[in-house]
Amino acid sequence: MTEDLIARHPRVFHVASAASWSSIKVYGLLSTTALLDLHRVGAQERDRLLRRRRTESTQLQTPGVGLAVIRDQKPLKFIDQKIEPTSCLELFLEALSSRVFFAPTRERLERLLNAREYQGSPQIVLTVDTRTLVSRYEQMIRLCRFNSGACTQVNHPPRGHESWQPISSYPYEEYRRRYKGVALVEVTVLQGVPDILEMTTDVEELVP
Repeated sequence: MTEDLIARHPRVFHVASAASWSSIKVYGLLSTTALLDLHRVGAQERDRLLRRRRTESTQLQTPGVGLAVIRDQKPLKFIDQKIEPTSCLELFLEALSSRVFFAPTRERLERLLNAREYQGSPQIVLTVDTRTLVSRYEQMIRLCRFNSGACTQVNHPPRGHESWQPISSYPYEEYRRRYKGVALVEVTVLQGVPDILEMTTDVEELVP
């Protein structure tokens, strides 16, 4: 499956707020959890950002560290109704915040960029070489067949803290047959990719 993933998706794409670019150049791509560690966010605020649905984006700015933007979770509109019985909302939200996300195709990237939450402010898009990413982070990579951070319709798939699967056990062919060829929607890396610039082949700045 590893070579299949690389062959089918030789490039993956990450979207970030342009305001975070300076931080990314220094620290790489970090999950929300890792950013809270970096900025030494206190327990009460940490609990709010990790275990409750974020209704607004949050900026973290610490002297000597810089600025980071934690996105809101407004697209999780119906999440309370779609949590799997073996999970709970808090565990799912913590799992969501413990990883960084990549779109596996340009088409999926364009769908993300057309979403309302990306249209009001400048964004940057990193194009990443999949082979290099996998060679360094395969044990930390998890795949998902749907957009785990969006639940805008009541008929969206149920989800929980185990919705993501390792490359080695991901049923790509089964999903391709079952879901009309759309077998993979998310590539995620647990905690983050601090050396992301070493595998980035292109950086685009998108200004609305």
